[in-house]
Amino acid sequence: KTERGKTSTTKASPPPLLVVELHARTRARASAAQPRTHTHTTHTHATSAMASLLAKVQHDKDSNYFKFLKYKTDEFYKPSTKQFAWLKNKDGSWRSAEVTGEDAKTYTVADGADGSTQIDKATAFLKNPTKFDGSEDCAILGYLNEPSVLHNLKVRYDQDIFYTSSGLFLVAVNPYKRLPIYTEEMIGVYRGKRRNEVAPHIFALADEAYRNMLDNKQNQSMLITGESGAGK
Repeated sequence: KTERGKTSTTKASPPPLLVVELHARTRARASAAQPRTHTHTTHTHATSAMASLLAKVQHDKDSNYFKFLKYKTDEFYKPSTKQFAWLKNKDGSWRSAEVTGEDAKTYTVADGADGSTQIDKATAFLKNPTKFDGSEDCAILGYLNEPSVLHNLKVRYDQDIFYTSSGLFLVAVNPYKRLPIYTEEMIGVYRGKRRNEVAPHIFALADEAYRNMLDNKQNQSMLITGESGAGK
């Protein structure tokens, strides 16, 4: 249009979609120019929060983690200097007996009312000191034999702790009751933790497999075995 002999021009506004696209591109360029600290900061905060949660539940005697996943030693416990060996009962179970003497080839053990018994050193199953009772990993037992492993599983089971590690394996003994150890809080305790940092739990294996899958870009597999009713 002309006004008072002068010609004025008006530039056409870009379509709305184009404005959005240009705005998005501008934001993208601005974002690329900024240092990328947000992701690292968020990860750091999350890691710190998980570490705080783990520290809290590990020392809180009222937490389900402490109650059902950590073995509690008698506060009046005193280590014994006596040595014990395992003797097999007729029904296949085991009993412990104190070692009262030994020679080059045999141990002499006090076997209750039956007096003393001689057992061959080459085939004897010695019992671990009581400080090993309730060990989270059977692989650390000084005497790694069948009755010692069964004993460790039993003393943990007696405290409602039915998960126990054995090297790379996780042993589960069916508790035949529901325990509050599969909650969202418990997931947070195990997320991102190494197996040796937390008590034995299926969550520890699952998290390790997931991280290995992400780090190594390879599929992961788990083998779950056990007789019927074992709690698979």
